[in-house]
Amino acid sequence: MKTILLTSGTGAFSLGLARALHRAGNRVIATDCWEKVVCRYSRAVESFHHVPSPALATSAWVDAILAISKEQRVDLIVPVFEEALYLARALEQQVSPPKVFASDFHTLLTLHNKWLFNRRARELSLPVPESRLLTSRDDALNAFSENSDRVFKPVYSRWASHIVVR
Repeated sequence: MKTILLTSGTGAFSLGLARALHRAGNRVIATDCWEKVVCRYSRAVESFHHVPSPALATSAWVDAILAISKEQRVDLIVPVFEEALYLARALEQQVSPPKVFASDFHTLLTLHNKWLFNRRARELSLPVPESRLLTSRDDALNAFSENSDRVFKPVYSRWASHIVVR
């Protein structure tokens, strides 16, 4: 039996992951910066640990994850959402980092950043929509003034937040 630590216990995805890992015979531990999350109350999760916010207190969150991992003898850390970026960045500095089910920071950044992802897909000759990076207010005003349908997305966003269709 492996001990697996999930970095988020929030939402249906985390719960489904915890249940699948538990059914496969693993010991599942969940963490989250919110105290009342669905995985905390699941029979598939052996223990829940409240941790600092990865976005607001990154160093404290990384320290907590590493401490829990060591204390609980975790075999594999599974970052559930964008905490993968924070963890991968922090582990670049570790001499012997714990085993994490995620790519290195540079790869994750390329996949998470919509602009870099689009460029990488184009390099691989994959079909991608015409895109350009807007880096200033003037860029945005010029793009908005064009007479064609456009979709504006921040390079980092979740769940289609902050998208403008014009």
